[in-house]
Amino acid sequence: SNRAESLLVPVHGAAARSGWRDAEATTGLVLGLCSEARGELDQARETFSFVIDISDRCGLLAAGREAHAALARVLRRSGRDSEADEHVTRAEEIVERMAAALTDDSLRRQLLS
Repeated sequence: SNRAESLLVPVHGAAARSGWRDAEATTGLVLGLCSEARGELDQARETFSFVIDISDRCGLLAAGREAHAALARVLRRSGRDSEADEHVTRAEEIVERMAAALTDDSLRRQLLS
């Protein structure tokens, strides 16, 4: 995780400075996963919340879904189950929105399963 962070921190900063929100959210998500892997749950929670904020503002469904799921996992590890349940629900809602946009029934079923 240290190697990933050393590679991603400059990309994350450049994405933030340039307004490239998709890259900022995606690299932020991976940085949050690195914090989680090290057991730095407060940092991970903060990073995932940041990614959720960017994703909500910019309509980045995939990054938002992943951040909600990751935040739910971190909150469960911290004994905050009711908050975790809210983020699981939000992640599921995003998947449903993504599925509703698909015109191919087979792809929709795969996404929902």
